[in-house]
Amino acid sequence: MSGPKSARYNIHARREAEEARVREERARRQEQLAALVHRCTETEARIEQLAVTLNDLRRKFPTESLDVTMPPAIRPQTADLDKLSEYVNRLEKWASSTALQLSEATAQAVGNKAFREAANAAQGGVRAKRKTAEEVLDELTHNVATHANHKDVKQQQVLQRLLSRLPSDKPMPPPIAQLAAQYLAARTPAEAEPIGIELRLQVQQFNDSKKRQERDHKEAVALLSRLGPSLSPRLQALERELELVQAGFNGLTADLRDRAKKAVVEAAAELTRAEQAAAAEILARSLGDLGYEVAPIENTLFVQGGTAYFKKPGWDRYCVRMVVRPVDEAINFNVVRMPDKDGNTPADSRHADAEIENEWCGSLHQLGNVLESRGIDLKMTREIPAGVLPVPVVKPDDVSALFGKSRERTGIRKTQASSAHRTKQR
Repeated sequence: MSGPKSARYNIHARREAEEARVREERARRQEQLAALVHRCTETEARIEQLAVTLNDLRRKFPTESLDVTMPPAIRPQTADLDKLSEYVNRLEKWASSTALQLSEATAQAVGNKAFREAANAAQGGVRAKRKTAEEVLDELTHNVATHANHKDVKQQQVLQRLLSRLPSDKPMPPPIAQLAAQYLAARTPAEAEPIGIELRLQVQQFNDSKKRQERDHKEAVALLSRLGPSLSPRLQALERELELVQAGFNGLTADLRDRAKKAVVEAAAELTRAEQAAAAEILARSLGDLGYEVAPIENTLFVQGGTAYFKKPGWDRYCVRMVVRPVDEAINFNVVRMPDKDGNTPADSRHADAEIENEWCGSLHQLGNVLESRGIDLKMTREIPAGVLPVPVVKPDDVSALFGKSRERTGIRKTQASSAHRTKQR
């Protein structure tokens, strides 16, 4: 037997499942982006190496004609995965075409044996796997040590100190590798000094770029986690931009950071509104599935709070009053009754009250199970046995919408045909 009941509700339970789905989608996109970024980075490094090779050959052989056009490696500012894939494909074709141009230009200078040998060696460097800072240093030191005229050990020590500042497990950028070779091959301290200055600058710039990329990555991950499941197309577009930063394809600009921080607040409010509207719809649908007469509840019920009434078809003058208080996420249920047509309370109402309350008691547990399966947790905080408190008598106007006497009340509305049928029964 059961009388009035109070419960705490949690409409955010659905968010966990949605967030899990979003995390899976983001993980899949990150895998695609990681593969795309790897291809892009490798191709850009190849183009850098081609540029280094071309400049080196032009410097060594200024009289040779080398009509080679370097492709533009400017990353597009777009979050569209298809467009990024198109860019990488195009970049790879450009790199292959440029390598072919360089090879053909080399062939034109076939009469110059020294040029041909240098070009072939350079082309071998382009095709070779990129080396780490440690590997480059070992190779250069070995090559220089084979020259008897090299007596300055200090240059090796300086170069070792400079290259040790680079990540030991990452490929060295081609321009830095070229400068390292030039520095170690310098014949005098005066010749080595300007090369060393430029080398220090590029090592510092490279490290600053890596630190900035790591910082941007962490910040993008944090912003994405706070952004949650984005609903609007605009927020989804912003989500894609942050994912590119997370993947290391783009940097986190001040504009993107500001827009993302504002979007976090907006997304939280948007998600709350959506949850509240969905909760009202789920509650109304769940009551309907359990056989209660209920029309769509106002979607502001879990925003502003309020009172709604619903009933089973055979309950005559009885219904359940539901009061929602969003401020403390509380919801109260109790059976209420209208007076008879003369405004009186029937003498045998206690027996009828108990029957309705007991029926509602079983239905409430069913409602809790249904709501839980649909993402809304309902935990009882107070249950008063039936008969302990009298069933409240409500004014006809309070439930007139439910019983079909008026349609001006908000809450639960009933169809004209059903109300007319019940009026005849009474």
